[in-house]
Amino acid sequence: MLRDVATEIQSIVTGLLLIVSVLTPRIVAAVREARRHPRGSLTASSSTQGS
Repeated sequence: MLRDVATEIQSIVTGLLLIVSVLTPRIVAAVREARRHPRGSLTASSSTQGS
């Protein structure tokens, strides 16, 4: 029974590491993109006021 618990914990940890390894680069890329193009930038608001 103890072996089953260890195997189950190992599977859970492996799955979590896989999820983290996939999500981390996507989150980092999204944060970099958000910093590069802020939503409330002055250029976007000034272009709509000119019309």
